[in-house]
Amino acid sequence: MCEENEGDSTSSKKGSTHVNKRRKFSEEYITFGFTNINVNNEERPQCVICYEILSNESMKPAKLRRHLQTRHTDYLTKSKQFFESKAAELEQSKKLIKKTAIGTNNERAVTASYQVSLLVAKSGKPHTIVEELILPAAKIMVSAMLGDKASNELSTVSLSNNTVKNRIVEMSENIKEQLISNIKTSKFYSLQLDESTDICNDANLLAYVRYENHNTITEDFLFCISLPSNTTDGARAMSGTRSGLQARLKTINSSIIWHHCCIHREALAAKNMPEKLNEVLRDIVQVVNLIKARSLNSRIFNLICEDMGSIHKQLLLHAEVRWLSRVPDKNKNWVVDPFNADVPDITGLTTTQENQLIEISSNSNLKRVFKESSLSSFWLSIRQDYPEISDSALRPLMLFSTTYLCEKGFSAYVYTKNKYRNRLNIESDLRIQLSNIDPKIPDLVLKKQHHPSH
Repeated sequence: MCEENEGDSTSSKKGSTHVNKRRKFSEEYITFGFTNINVNNEERPQCVICYEILSNESMKPAKLRRHLQTRHTDYLTKSKQFFESKAAELEQSKKLIKKTAIGTNNERAVTASYQVSLLVAKSGKPHTIVEELILPAAKIMVSAMLGDKASNELSTVSLSNNTVKNRIVEMSENIKEQLISNIKTSKFYSLQLDESTDICNDANLLAYVRYENHNTITEDFLFCISLPSNTTDGARAMSGTRSGLQARLKTINSSIIWHHCCIHREALAAKNMPEKLNEVLRDIVQVVNLIKARSLNSRIFNLICEDMGSIHKQLLLHAEVRWLSRVPDKNKNWVVDPFNADVPDITGLTTTQENQLIEISSNSNLKRVFKESSLSSFWLSIRQDYPEISDSALRPLMLFSTTYLCEKGFSAYVYTKNKYRNRLNIESDLRIQLSNIDPKIPDLVLKKQHHPSH
């Protein structure tokens, strides 16, 4: 039985020798311009000139010499040392390509980390949501759609709580740098300021800035800082001419214009209404405040509104307004409509400004531009030709009309810094939420040393 098996084994080997035999690379093949490469656990010859990879069957001196003679006739007389140097260059290129590919993957991982952190900051969600929910959910979806190998690639994206916070701070600083750079190029700018307290009873000063940018007036979030002491919520603290914010700013620049929110002016105007109307208003205020004073009253009021089919079911508390108002300057009507202005009746303009305004009002092409563009864009577009009158018009246009942006900012503040996140340093998150400027993520990625997440 054993002899019979031996015979079968021998005959089997003889019948399959030319099929299963794999050739091995010899160091002498370098004289023909070939080095070796491993492809699917099989040695194959690779030309050091054209980088072509031949089959294992081609690993014969005659076939390798034929490739050199037919493809690279100019290299027939080259020495062995020449081909060895070419082989070293090929090996170096392989290492560089591999290193670049790995670096690219890590660079993409860092970019993804910034982009996810940007989404978290814009949504006002806790930073831990990425590591606890977003990343596991992304792995499940990628694994289901593309397989486990693609899912494992997501592990290279660093999305820990501290990493997300650092990414948000860096993007916030990048936005701040862009904003300051833009403001410096603007000839005029205005600030909108308001103060409020948060859930920790800390006083915070929030500011927006309005400035000219690319022939238009742009509004953007400037800062939100904590006020550690000496804070009061009142008119004198903001508009006091001796010790208030207005006085402090005028010590820096005496030419600033102080302007109050028009909503405050409307509320103040209501205080001087006739007694009969004022009596009705007082009764309404008392009713509203009574309903809002207790949650049970609010729920009952909500049910009454539903039974009546009312669209609005909530009431707002009435707040007293204490700021003094300033009457608008009617002498600035020419800013709103320079083509119907009676120039001789306008006071406060220089001779040059009057002449420029007359030229503008008599120009039919500018009148067409005026109808097709916004008021601020019109005055910015003609500044180069009429600089004096344009600057005079842009000063009042640069002012904020209301404090609605600060109110919007404080709404985002309350949503983000809540009782579950009362220790959060919120300015970076708030800047990304409220700013119109996008962070330059590619620039931030270039500053990083790319290495995979652990």
